[in-house]
Amino acid sequence: MIENTLISIIISTRDKPWGILSRTLDSILTSTSQDFEIVLVDQNIISTIKPEIRGNTKYADVIYINSDDIGLSKGRNSGIKRAKGSWLLFFDDDAIMPADTLTTISPALYQQKDEPMIYFGDIRTLETGRPYLKKSITMGSRIGLLNFDSVCSIALLFNSRVILETGLFDETLGAGAEYGAGEESDIILRALKHRFSIEKLDGFTVYHPQPTTTDLSRRESYGMGTGALYKKHIFSSPRFFASLSLKFTTELLLRSLLILRHITSPDLKEYHYRYMQGCIRGFVQYKN
Repeated sequence: MIENTLISIIISTRDKPWGILSRTLDSILTSTSQDFEIVLVDQNIISTIKPEIRGNTKYADVIYINSDDIGLSKGRNSGIKRAKGSWLLFFDDDAIMPADTLTTISPALYQQKDEPMIYFGDIRTLETGRPYLKKSITMGSRIGLLNFDSVCSIALLFNSRVILETGLFDETLGAGAEYGAGEESDIILRALKHRFSIEKLDGFTVYHPQPTTTDLSRRESYGMGTGALYKKHIFSSPRFFASLSLKFTTELLLRSLLILRHITSPDLKEYHYRYMQGCIRGFVQYKN
């Protein structure tokens, strides 16, 4: 990575309608800041995106990469290899960036651009403006071993030195991989092993459509990613074992209680059961 841009916004996309993806791109391109680049990794086997990008001068500066190597982490790694930014933001292909966000946060990013650290911000739902993740409501101003999973990638700014020193995304984790979640939490945990700072950045706010909970197979895949993530890190040091074993046990206990709570509601019971089943399978099956 050649660091001569402040922020590289990397978007890996697959099976997303152009109308939704273009809304995401347009929200970034209308930013009042200019010190950024967009790296778009298109993982569609038969792509309708490339003609839209190439055929409109509005997207002339978008760095377009076509890749048939499927998987969110693989797409993000492809984007990293082309990125020039001192900071990396892994944005979803349906998220929205307010026009003033990059301008608001840029002074802090310039000041810390040579430090191996991670900033996190707020994610709000497009529909209501409420917090996107329930865990984020009381997470505080720093991330550590007990709240490392309280934010997701679209509100995480990784200094490029973090990636250089801890490595790329684990391609066995994340959407499209065997273990369907945990890819950004994996990098956060690696950063915590290096004792890099992970702090909240005021003014860093982005929006995402409200999550849906109807796809049960995806819930099991997410659970497998969670279980694999804990298996990967829980035995890496006494410090990690003490915190992560407690956290993982609590996670399983909570899911068990939710299953019992919804014993007369088959859909909700199955929703929590699939996730817990996935967690256990992922933990048992994952091999470092």
